[in-house]
Amino acid sequence: MGEVHAWRDRATGREVAMKTIRGGRRDAIAALRFAREARVQAQLDHPSIVPVYDVGVDPDGALYFTMKRVRGHSLQRVLHACRAIAGTCSIRHPAGQPGLAARATRAGRGPSAPGRIYALSSVA
Repeated sequence: MGEVHAWRDRATGREVAMKTIRGGRRDAIAALRFAREARVQAQLDHPSIVPVYDVGVDPDGALYFTMKRVRGHSLQRVLHACRAIAGTCSIRHPAGQPGLAARATRAGRGPSAPGRIYALSSVA
């Protein structure tokens, strides 16, 4: 539903990740979903969830929200690597929690160190 790009916050000077609605969609349903995603993610507080810094509307009227910029591999790349080592990764929806959670484990050694994988909430 969204596109995420690296951005520099002019007010603070820090690098952030800015998410916008994919393809500049402006329909009401997409806007409501996007606003809900930003609100839900902003309310979550966990070491493995990317914090939301700001939510707004740009000068062209497009919705956006900014988050902590996380450097590393994409979730797609992590999952591809996990498929090569079958059974060492899982993607799940935790009971009672909206969105997507990602967890990586080392074969036979339990969960990997906390805070190593960030997962963005993905609200449909």
